[in-house]
Amino acid sequence: MTKIAVLVSSPIREGLAEAIELGEAPRRDYFELRDMLGAELLCPPREQGRLYRALHKVGGDALAMAVVAWTRRSDFDLILTDQEGSGLLLAMMLKITRSKMSHVMISHYLTPAKKQIAYRTFGAQSHIDCTVCYSTAQEKLGKERLGLTREQVRKILHPADSAFWRPASSHQETLEDDEMLRKAGLILPLDARVICSAGLEFRDYPTLIEAAASLPGSTQIAIAASSPWSKRRNTTEDVKIPANVHVVSLKPLQLRALYRRAQAVVIPLYDVDFQAGSLVAYEAMACAKPVVITRTRGQSDIVQENETGFYVPPGDSGAMAEALNRLLNDPELATTMGQNARTVVEGGLNLNTYLNSMAELVREVAARRPSPQGTLPVRATIEEG
Repeated sequence: MTKIAVLVSSPIREGLAEAIELGEAPRRDYFELRDMLGAELLCPPREQGRLYRALHKVGGDALAMAVVAWTRRSDFDLILTDQEGSGLLLAMMLKITRSKMSHVMISHYLTPAKKQIAYRTFGAQSHIDCTVCYSTAQEKLGKERLGLTREQVRKILHPADSAFWRPASSHQETLEDDEMLRKAGLILPLDARVICSAGLEFRDYPTLIEAAASLPGSTQIAIAASSPWSKRRNTTEDVKIPANVHVVSLKPLQLRALYRRAQAVVIPLYDVDFQAGSLVAYEAMACAKPVVITRTRGQSDIVQENETGFYVPPGDSGAMAEALNRLLNDPELATTMGQNARTVVEGGLNLNTYLNSMAELVREVAARRPSPQGTLPVRATIEEG
C-alpha cells in the first residue's frame, strides 16, 4: 500500500477538528485529504522537543517541518507539502540525499526571487513532481519563468467550503446572525445598507475608506481586518476611520453572519501578481453575495464581470465607489448577482471540487513511481452537500 504524508506547516489550533464537526468552522483541506488518501498528517507538535525548538529558532515552522519530513522520508512513498517555505526546503534536502520519494508541493506565491532561485539555480523541481498553483498568473509564471512543464505545474483553484459558507436558511438564522454580530461589538442599524470587506493579505483599505465618502450616508462599511495565516499589517491603521466604517476581528461564524448581512462584499487590493483576496471572494460568493474586487495582475480567475460582481482598477476609489453604488442603489441587481455567484459555487467552484482534483493529482503522481507494496487506497471522490 502506497504510504502518503500530508505536511501542514503551521500549528493546527487545538479543538479545530471538534469545531468543524460542530459546524462552527469551515472544513480544512488537510483533514479532508488525510482521510481521502489514507494519509498521515505531519504538523508542528504541541510539545516541541529540543531539536525542533532549535530549528524553529533558525527558520520557523517551515524549516522545522521540512526537517521532520526529511527524517521520515523512508516512511513514505509520497509527501504533499502545503506551501513553498517547507516544500522547497524539503525538495533541496531530498535532492542532496538523492531520495526517490515523490513530492507534490502547493505553492501560494512563486514570484519572490529566493523562490525562483530554488528552481532556476538549484533545480528544486527535480524533487517536486508537481507544483500546484492557485491562480492562472502563478501557473503562467511557473511555465514561463521557471521552465516547468505541464506535468510539473498545475493550476487548481482552492475555493471555500460551501457547506459552511452559505446563505441563511431561515428568518431564525438571520436573527441569530444579528445577535452574533452584536455580541462581537458590531452594531449595525436595521435599516442600514451594509458593505463588508475582510482579510489582510495586500489589502488596500485606504482606497476603500476613501471610496466610502462617495457612498450614501446611511451606508455602513464593516471591515474584518484579520486573517488566520497572513502576517501583513492592517492597512486601516494608515488612515483616519470615518464614523460609518467599523474595523473588527471576527471568528468564522461571525464573519459568515457579516457576509449574510451585507448587500455586497468588496475586496480592495494592491496590484500583486498572485491570488490575494481569493478566499474572501470564494466565501462571499458561497454566501450568495456579489463581489467588487480590484483587478490585479494575479486576480482574474474568480469573479465573472457583470454576472457575479465587478472588477475595478487598482487604487481607483472613484471606480470602487461607482461599482458599490450600483449595487447599493439596485438591490435587485445585487440579489441577482449574489444568486448567480452561489450557482457558480454549486456548479463546481467549491472545496469538494478542489479536494477531488488534488486527490486525483496525488494518484497520478503516485502512479509515476508505483509503490512495491501495492496501490494507493483512496476514497474516490466526495460529493457536494
